[in-house]
Amino acid sequence: MKKYVMVLFILCLFITLPLSSYASIDEGKNDKLNNNPTQGLDDISGHWAEPSIRIALIAGYVNLDEDGKLNPDTYVTKEEFLDMVVRALKLPNREQVKGESRFVSIIETAKKADIYKNDDYEQDLTKPLTREEMILTLERATHKVAYSQTYENMKRDVIDRRKKYYVELEDDKKLILSLEGFHVNLDDYDNPKEIYTKITKWDINKQQEFIKQNEKEGRQYCSPIINDLTCNNKNEQLIYKSFDRYKTFLSVLERMLNDIPDKLDKTFNKMSKNQMIFETIRRGLISGTNRGELSLEALSTRAQAIVSIERVLAFNRGEHLEYDKYAASVAEINWHNTNLMSMLPKYFGNLESEYTEQQLAQIFKYEADDGNLINETEKFILVDLDDPNDLHRNLYTDKLITVLKNESGKLELTPFIKANAYALIMVNKYKFNKDYEFGEFFGNRIVISQNDPASKLDPKVSYLFSINQFIRYSYEFKTKFGRGSGYTQGFTLPGVNKYIGNEHEYLAGYLILKDQLRLAEPGNQIEIKFDQPTIYGDQAIYGERYTIFTSQVRKD
Repeated sequence: MKKYVMVLFILCLFITLPLSSYASIDEGKNDKLNNNPTQGLDDISGHWAEPSIRIALIAGYVNLDEDGKLNPDTYVTKEEFLDMVVRALKLPNREQVKGESRFVSIIETAKKADIYKNDDYEQDLTKPLTREEMILTLERATHKVAYSQTYENMKRDVIDRRKKYYVELEDDKKLILSLEGFHVNLDDYDNPKEIYTKITKWDINKQQEFIKQNEKEGRQYCSPIINDLTCNNKNEQLIYKSFDRYKTFLSVLERMLNDIPDKLDKTFNKMSKNQMIFETIRRGLISGTNRGELSLEALSTRAQAIVSIERVLAFNRGEHLEYDKYAASVAEINWHNTNLMSMLPKYFGNLESEYTEQQLAQIFKYEADDGNLINETEKFILVDLDDPNDLHRNLYTDKLITVLKNESGKLELTPFIKANAYALIMVNKYKFNKDYEFGEFFGNRIVISQNDPASKLDPKVSYLFSINQFIRYSYEFKTKFGRGSGYTQGFTLPGVNKYIGNEHEYLAGYLILKDQLRLAEPGNQIEIKFDQPTIYGDQAIYGERYTIFTSQVRKD
């Protein structure tokens, strides 16, 4: 009888074990561990991920093997990782159907919650998880929170910018709030329409009082129009001016706030894989394996999976996570050919573009004259000249020459500045398939400007050009831009024969002094314009200018 009971107990235990070689700690596999999950587990003691692992053990979303070990340095499979994410996020999961793998319901839940799509992973989910596959799930697991955070940031940017340009704001608010019987919160900028409605209602009621009082006193009613010359009671005209300005401010603010969801949807809907990789790194969910190395095909360990999941949970709680700026820089260049957002988040962290990735690629690759002129911008990168570990610092700076504005505003040659500055370098390639006589060739260039007449910042402090293609030119023929002389990159035509049929690289850009950059005030809008190549001469070719990105300076 005892032998029969023992066999039955073992059989029941076998049936209740999951099909995976790992058992969940909350299934009662190890009573000692369940009572105190931070004790034991010799295979995590002293491990680099031990703190995160112990937090995960307490949370109960980590699986142990049949010996009660975590095995932190073994590769995690795709289905095991999804299981961990689903349980860490506490997503509702249906009960396991008899005879099916417990991962079937986990995958269904992950799809329903939009944290996994079929083409995210190679379809054999029992295989080890790659870093790229992990990244896609990490982005999806934080996508909604990131959307909400970005919305709030953009809303603050819009409000700050409108307030910046409303110079009478504080005086008008003070006057309006001083009015008898006025009880409206004028600082609730999240709801400008509601403020507008309350102000309008109060204004109409007050007008009715004025009309009656004016009729009683035989005065002409003062219409609420700025500079109404028929107004007899001039003191009340101040009220109308303040009301008119403030209501205009609210109307514009409401329209700009209503535009935010459309802009966000362009950024967050249908993200490309490269954008998802960048966003995941920028959110601090995963770092590079080495300085600037993404190692997307590398396999992920259980410890790495746990650490990343803990970062997901922290991000979704609203915690600010530091990110690997070198890895983010590489990922951003892979996404949209620049690293501005990674390198200077205060100034370019909310970079926007009206163009899609495909449209930008078409703008950056310029072909003219039936393919006889081909000019392509591969990337434009920001280099921190004070950071010895900057990935691009030694790739291009030795090939550049600086043309600096002197105190009188004229341009003059100067040695390349390598301290207290950023270099914005545009990497271009050009190819001629025929000779162009009597003219000059000027390649692509980037123009940074601030759409703010009161701005103290002049980002175009100096110009950077390739040493081997730098010339001072003085063109005497008339162009659509008039006559003049100055410094540029390029070369004089004819003489282009040596370039025909071959592809050549040239560099151009700006040197941005950090002391100048600090003068940029929060709320200032920055525009990045892109000029396509131009040939002046008998056979003129004029490229177009595009505003490819806009951004707004944020508070520290």
